[in-house]
Amino acid sequence: MRPLISLSRSLNSALLRAVLVALVILFAISLLAYKGAIQSQIYRDSLFTSELVFDRFFHLMARGVPAEAIEQQLESLQDEVLGVRYEVLRTEHIASQYGGQTELNPHQLDRLQESDFFQQSGLKLTYYRPIHFDQRCQQCHSGAEPGTLAGALAISSPILSLKLPFSYLVWGVLLIVLLTLVSTLLILSRHARRNIIRPVERLSDKMKRIDDHTDLVQMRRDNWLIREIDSLEDAFYSQHQKLLNAYESLRQKAELDTLTGAYNRFRFDDLLDKALARAERQDEPLALIMIDLDRFKEINDTLGHDVGDMALKRLARQLQKILRSSDYLIRLGGDEFLVIAERCSREQSEAMFERLREALVEAEDSNPIGCHIAFSVGTAEYPSDAATKPALIKCADERMYENKVARRQQRVA
Repeated sequence: MRPLISLSRSLNSALLRAVLVALVILFAISLLAYKGAIQSQIYRDSLFTSELVFDRFFHLMARGVPAEAIEQQLESLQDEVLGVRYEVLRTEHIASQYGGQTELNPHQLDRLQESDFFQQSGLKLTYYRPIHFDQRCQQCHSGAEPGTLAGALAISSPILSLKLPFSYLVWGVLLIVLLTLVSTLLILSRHARRNIIRPVERLSDKMKRIDDHTDLVQMRRDNWLIREIDSLEDAFYSQHQKLLNAYESLRQKAELDTLTGAYNRFRFDDLLDKALARAERQDEPLALIMIDLDRFKEINDTLGHDVGDMALKRLARQLQKILRSSDYLIRLGGDEFLVIAERCSREQSEAMFERLREALVEAEDSNPIGCHIAFSVGTAEYPSDAATKPALIKCADERMYENKVARRQQRVA
């Protein structure tokens, strides 16, 4: 289970993550935008500078100034403060005419045949401007065809030392602010949706389910990351458990007899209707058994109501021991009980109650309550004895009364 954190700490953490994500995104976007702006700025500056440098060198060469002097002039153009360097790179044609080696590799030569270009190396950008022979060059360079590549002017500038127009800075700041706000709002929105809004919606849904009287038993406790939200969930779950306990207590009072634990007469009709429907659907017998405690008034009058209550509880307890889990024990009131036994014939029920009489005798011998418990019983079988609920109840009641009369006559005799 994850440790709980407070709402304020959670929001601060989400805000910090939002800022970090925004910074990463902004760094990448800014780097690309800055690089594009730098290239655009360098291209304009380099194009202008290369025209000036080329015109200057052309005039020097046209006047016959030695190459060493021209190299010195080029060195004087270097900007040591900004780190900008200028180089004139020769092709093979110039190198073969004046000696030395070509200073351009094949890849650079191929690109210079098409147009000027940028090349980045670490934090340095180099602009390559091609120099082509024209008619003016034929005065000094014999055999040079106009349009042939003579070399290239390379202007190298460190990225960090470049200066951009103020408008770039303004737009860059606005972009940074805008993206920071958007990314922060998106991350905070996701965080709030996941850790605040969703838990509140979940709690609201649970409360609605309680108002709608849906199945409360299926409701489970959720665990949330935020301490305050989890405390609300814990309080709701605690109240929910109390509600369940109160509901179960009311259900037991409404359905169960408090003295014996058997179902009361309010559940009798419902239980019997469903049992009869299953018996009819599955084409199986059903036994309805009426039980009446003998001489119960005499027990109450001579031994007291406490002994009478113990006799009722003992009879119910022994009944529940011999009944199957699918059988239902119901206390109709006073000393009358009723058993609904599905998939049970009249003969099987009679055998069951012989075991009950033996169990009651053994219970009195081992734990006497001061009276011998005897009972009369009447069984009606569905559908052989009766096919309807009223007829089945009447048949069981009449047989129980006949059994009670017969037992009374046996005691008199």
